[in-house]
Amino acid sequence: MFEAAEIGQKLSKEEYEQRVPVLREALLEAQDRLAEANLAVVVVIAGAEGAGKGETVNTLLEWMDTRGISAHALGAPSEGERARPRFYRFWRRLPPRGKIGIFFGSWYTNPIVDRIFGRIGEGRFEREMNTIADFERMLSRESTLVLKYWLHISKKQQKKRFEKLAADPDTAWRVTPNDWEFHRTYDAFVRTASAAIRRTSKAHAPWEIVEAWDKRFRNVRVAEHLLAAMEKRLAAVPEPVPQRRRSRRLRIRRR
Repeated sequence: MFEAAEIGQKLSKEEYEQRVPVLREALLEAQDRLAEANLAVVVVIAGAEGAGKGETVNTLLEWMDTRGISAHALGAPSEGERARPRFYRFWRRLPPRGKIGIFFGSWYTNPIVDRIFGRIGEGRFEREMNTIADFERMLSRESTLVLKYWLHISKKQQKKRFEKLAADPDTAWRVTPNDWEFHRTYDAFVRTASAAIRRTSKAHAPWEIVEAWDKRFRNVRVAEHLLAAMEKRLAAVPEPVPQRRRSRRLRIRRR
């Protein structure tokens, strides 16, 4: 599934600097139209550790109007959240109509991690994916555009990135023992991720797999896809029909 995201796509600095201003302007315009159309957008950013999920989110926040975007990096649920239905903490953070909500700690994280480390079996994992598919279908029916991006890097690239970060005193803190544990389980991670993507990539909530080794290509690819998806959805919104003003009947007084 991920072979097409390991072909070495790159974007030169010159081309990047040429495309970004035009792209940013178009994204801002789409945001304005989104608010007028009364639609909401949910963006899921997922993928391998070290693929630049946080950097991608920060780029979108920089390029777009942050007044219309909320970003959520959710880790393990709190005690209060564990006492409630599993989707409660996501429900309360969903964007209102006219806004965009970005999740890079989403409803996919726990099921995938639990499956990788054997805390749930295949049957439970499949039920979790079915629940997620139902949740996203419901969002779509509520005038929400659901877009999901899987940022992919190979196992070799992941190791290289971790080693580079760990070797620099300014970035060493970003590589944790958990990151290396995920690297050791990379193959299981890819198998589980592939199953999750196959079972939940629907017409109303598609996955887009993005080659993430080159950060310039990754940033532009996600932003351009997001823009195209918003423009397509906005084009399908019917123009409001202006209401005809009722003519006032003149009353003729009898003398």
